[in-house]
Amino acid sequence: MPSLSIVVASMNRLAQAKVFIPTAASAIGAADEIVLVDADDPENVSSWALSLKEPKLTIVQVKPLTWFEPNRLRNIGIRNAVGDLVIVSDIDFLMPQQLLTQCRALELNHFLVQPSVIGSYGWLCMWWTDWRRVNGYEEALSGYGYDDFYMRDSLNQSGLKMVLAESRCAPIGAGTNARSYPDDKQTTTHHVNMRLGKALRILHNFRGNHARNFGWGGEVLQRSEARNNAGETRSQLSRTWWRG
Repeated sequence: MPSLSIVVASMNRLAQAKVFIPTAASAIGAADEIVLVDADDPENVSSWALSLKEPKLTIVQVKPLTWFEPNRLRNIGIRNAVGDLVIVSDIDFLMPQQLLTQCRALELNHFLVQPSVIGSYGWLCMWWTDWRRVNGYEEALSGYGYDDFYMRDSLNQSGLKMVLAESRCAPIGAGTNARSYPDDKQTTTHHVNMRLGKALRILHNFRGNHARNFGWGGEVLQRSEARNNAGETRSQLSRTWWRG
């Protein structure tokens, strides 16, 4: 069975983290690892997470940000993840057990998304190697609006098959639309970012798969038992380009 990591980004999201992390760690059929990427902030989410002493938790802290940059933090989290499969989730989602079960059964060359509603692509499950294959999340899309759609479209256009989840996450707190948080950078419109994203994808594809460095940065404050036990083998899938 492939290993599974959940990657979640946080900035001033302590209330949501206090629900998301314990719930994800204790769920039936839970992931092997939860990677929390936290932008150091006044709410001290990293300090709270360290106090849990949760063996499934990897904690990566980045320097304080002016605005929440979800795609940058997602890439950092995935680079640090040990799982063959990676769930990328907004921190204000609760995942039902059916979603975890469906992720575990995901076939190669497939990726899993929620049925399309506002904010739904803030949750996605893919193979770790496919994240690398499509050059990761586009960090130039620094705010909200097409930031998560970009990954879905990149995976789809690379020839992978999109699978719709049989169940949907439930919202925590402010809900599934992250624009409702006061510290989120407001993008112009979804359509402007969509045009920018498509242009950037063409450029990256032209320059080649290894033309960009992404997912670097941050300080690992705690490593999960899954990460420590993986050693140099890392996973059943080849990751020879990376040495953690």
